[in-house]
Amino acid sequence: MTKELLRFVKHWCHVDYPPKPMANEDILRLEKSLQTVFPLDYKLAIEAIGALHTSIKLLDEIVDNQFDVPDLSCLYSADEVLSETVEWREIGMPDHLIAIGSDCAGNKFCIASEDRYHETSPIYFWDHDFDDTELVAPTFNHWIAEYNKLIDLS
Repeated sequence: MTKELLRFVKHWCHVDYPPKPMANEDILRLEKSLQTVFPLDYKLAIEAIGALHTSIKLLDEIVDNQFDVPDLSCLYSADEVLSETVEWREIGMPDHLIAIGSDCAGNKFCIASEDRYHETSPIYFWDHDFDDTELVAPTFNHWIAEYNKLIDLS
């Protein structure tokens, strides 16, 4: 687990909902179900920390500091990645996106299925109200590091 990821978990995760690492067999099952191979940086992160919920403290810091990033409310478990991806594709999320987490309004953080077999993958934000997709970070680790910048501001 990277230093940035450890810092994120320690500072932003909800104490009542500790992260739940994802077992390798669950990752393999998920990849098979979605007919993809996850980028290595994402795989390593979910094996180390897996599903997590952030505390309201992260959203408060984003708002208070007028930080230009969507809040990360949760990273999904294997079952949630599958169900959220399948269900949201049926109602409008682009078919090439795989939902890995969400903000507090239910908008999705995603990786793109065409980035499979890569060591890293960009992280995208799909806004379900506006059907708009934007790049938020070039890699999973860069994405997490953005939230950690708030630690130094508080």
